[in-house]
Amino acid sequence: MKRRSKFAASALLSLAGAVVSATAASAQYYDPSASMDSYGTAAPAPAPLPAADAYAAPSAGYKWSGAYVGGVLGAGWGTANVDYGLFSTTNSPSGATGGIVGGFNFNLASNFVLGAETDLTWNGLTDRQNAGFTEVTTRSNWQLTARGRAGVALDRILLYGTAGVAFNDIEVSAAGASNSEVRTGWVAGGGAEGAITQHITARAELLYSSFGRDEYAVGPTPASTDFSMTVLRGGIGYRF
Repeated sequence: MKRRSKFAASALLSLAGAVVSATAASAQYYDPSASMDSYGTAAPAPAPLPAADAYAAPSAGYKWSGAYVGGVLGAGWGTANVDYGLFSTTNSPSGATGGIVGGFNFNLASNFVLGAETDLTWNGLTDRQNAGFTEVTTRSNWQLTARGRAGVALDRILLYGTAGVAFNDIEVSAAGASNSEVRTGWVAGGGAEGAITQHITARAELLYSSFGRDEYAVGPTPASTDFSMTVLRGGIGYRF
């Protein structure tokens, strides 16, 4: 009897272990709300549905359309060939430049982007050189541009070229007198802009502008000069 009791207890423990193991293995498939079949056993739980993200539409990429404003800061260097009386000299103005920028972009098919942009910068470009009996100083005080932009969007990166009209306040000083004029010229360049967030962008660009020759009434004789400048700058913008 003792031997049979031990055998029964052992079998009972083995069966209990098998039930526990089977229950644990099937727990992940068990659904308490599952309906019962005609034999009183639970019907298999349906397979879990895919996550909602599996049905999400593919991302269309970053959109560049819309208005924006921002600020730019950089450095510029220029060339001014000055004729003053019987003498001539070449000034090479250089210095810091910074200001505000704004515009509007249009996303076109095949990731092309067209836009219009304007900027106003305050310039510290200046240089002084000897021209015979006196020193001649050439300075750029500010520049205003109105430009078109065209580029290719690589999702959150925009590579672009730009060109348009420029207005520059150029000042010439000699023999204790100075005179400034707002000159009209052209500007062209290119750069890259990247989207940091949905609304914040950063840019780096190079612009070249050129202005024809004109005369400035300074001292006993007028000074005649042309002027061109190159600007390398970076900026931060906000897209609405």
